[in-house]
Amino acid sequence: MTGINTTEQADIREMLVVHRVFRREFAVLPDYVRGVPEDDHERRKIVADHARLVLDGLHFHHEGEDAELWPLLATRVESSAELTKRMEAQHTELASLVADAERILPTWDPSTAEELAQVLDAINAAVLTHLAEEEAEILPLVAEHITPAEWARLGEHARRAMRPNQLPLMFGAVLEDCDADERILMLAGLPLPLRLLVKPVIEPRYRRYISKVRAR
Repeated sequence: MTGINTTEQADIREMLVVHRVFRREFAVLPDYVRGVPEDDHERRKIVADHARLVLDGLHFHHEGEDAELWPLLATRVESSAELTKRMEAQHTELASLVADAERILPTWDPSTAEELAQVLDAINAAVLTHLAEEEAEILPLVAEHITPAEWARLGEHARRAMRPNQLPLMFGAVLEDCDADERILMLAGLPLPLRLLVKPVIEPRYRRYISKVRAR
C-alpha cells in the first residue's frame, strides 16, 4: 500500500458534514410521513417533496463515489478491493430501497402511508450502517491516497447532478449544523459566484423551506 505523492491531504471533514445531513433527515422522514393527517393534502406534498430532495441527495452522493472514488482506490490500494465491493453492494441495496420509496411517493395517500414509512425506516437503518462503515474504513484511505483535487470532484459531481431548484436547498441543509470551521471549509469548495449567493439568497431560501417541512 503506497500513499499519494503529495504534501496535501484531502479534508475528509467535508464527507462527515454531508453524512450529518443524511443522518439528520432520514431519521425524521418516517415520522413526517406517519404524522400527516389523512385529509391534509398540502402537508403531504411538502413531506413528499422533502423526501424526494433527500433521496436525490443520497443518490447523487453515491453516484459520485461510484464514479470518482472507488476507481481511484482500486488503483492505489491493493487491499481495498473487498472493501469497495462491499460499499458498492451497500449502494445497490440502498438504490433498491430508494426505488421502492420513489414508486410509492407519486401516489402516496393514507392507504400507503405506513408502507412508505416502513421503506423510509429501512433506508434510515441501511444509511446508518453504511455511513458508519464508510467513515471507519474508507475515509482513512481517502486521507492517505486521494489528493484534494480528486476529492473535490465528488462535490462537483453532486452539484452538476442537482437540478437548479435543489442546489440551494441541499447546500442550505449542509450548512445548517456546521460550526465556524466547517462552514469555512464547505464554502471554500464552492465556485465564487455561488459562494456570494449563500448569505443573501441560499440560506434565507433554505430557512423558509425547512420551516415548512418541520412545521407539525
